[in-house]
Amino acid sequence: MNLYTNKGKMIVFFLYLFLFTFLSGAFSGDRPRTGSDVNADGLSDGSVAEETLPLARRAAVSDITIGLIETGSSNDFFNRLRNIGYSKITLLPVNATLETLSQFELICLPANWANSIGGNAGEILAESEAYKQYAFNGGGLYVEQPNPFKMPGDTVRVTLLPEDVTFHTQYDTADFAPIIIDSSHVITEGLSRAEMPFPTDTIPVLDPSYTVLVRGEVTGYPSLFIRDYGQGRVLVETGHPSTRAIFPMSDAIIIRMVEWTAGKITSLAGEEPALPGQPLLSPNYPNPFNPQTTIRFYLPAGTEAELTVFDLLGREIVTLLKGTMTRGVHSVEWNGKNRTGETVNSGVYIYRLKTGATVLSRRMLLLK
Repeated sequence: MNLYTNKGKMIVFFLYLFLFTFLSGAFSGDRPRTGSDVNADGLSDGSVAEETLPLARRAAVSDITIGLIETGSSNDFFNRLRNIGYSKITLLPVNATLETLSQFELICLPANWANSIGGNAGEILAESEAYKQYAFNGGGLYVEQPNPFKMPGDTVRVTLLPEDVTFHTQYDTADFAPIIIDSSHVITEGLSRAEMPFPTDTIPVLDPSYTVLVRGEVTGYPSLFIRDYGQGRVLVETGHPSTRAIFPMSDAIIIRMVEWTAGKITSLAGEEPALPGQPLLSPNYPNPFNPQTTIRFYLPAGTEAELTVFDLLGREIVTLLKGTMTRGVHSVEWNGKNRTGETVNSGVYIYRLKTGATVLSRRMLLLK
């Protein structure tokens, strides 16, 4: 009885071994991986690229608050950030308002987000202005590949970025390993090709306001690009955060991308980020508005400041703020009323920030 039992166990063992070997070959090294493979799941059984830098030259993980947009593909990024050491991560809906976004130092859109919202990016594009305003006001906006292979025409125009970017699901396998790196930037300095995001969603045309740090050697398509926007920063990369990705990004590059976008590093030595040396006056939000709107401004140092609303004829409507203000970002609401408490008529109004010799102004539209 025991003999037959042992034989049965051995048969089952070898059967499992055969199936494992067969399936491993079918889904890994026995055939070449193409762009469509990555497009389908973006994953392999590969291990994380080895860390190439000594600890003294890696960017540190800071105690930042991260809002991770929940799109059905957030788990990989969530787990990767947690494993790296980020703990203050909150899942947010794709249509999060500016008020919600502004509670976090960094907002991340994880890989495959366009495909993950039911093949219709309109849900997130409708909130484009909130994302733009968030970055302009000083937030960090980190966007991974949208992966729009279920979108009409396999493309998606991302309008939540400062300048629109159109992504195509047209993978060029020649780019999968050969990339060109601008190693002069703090994000990429000293890191190897194996640690970088590679071109997946392709971007044939990119606005020159973006700085490309990593691009495909064959096509020139960008896979990592950045820009400053108002008081904030924007970073876009086309990699996949999973450690099982075919070409996994290293912890070092993810940390640097996160920390730079959140405004925490400008050098590997961990210097304070370079802030604007002049006052900044942001566009009000919402605009048009009814009945109230929020005005934000930045002061590079403590100073006397005055924020006033005028009509188009230059007549003063109301002074929203007047006094000594500290360095940093400030927020003031206007409820559409004049200095006597009366609600003003619909129309275009001017709001003006005056600090010393600096005078800044913008227009806003009140609609009823």
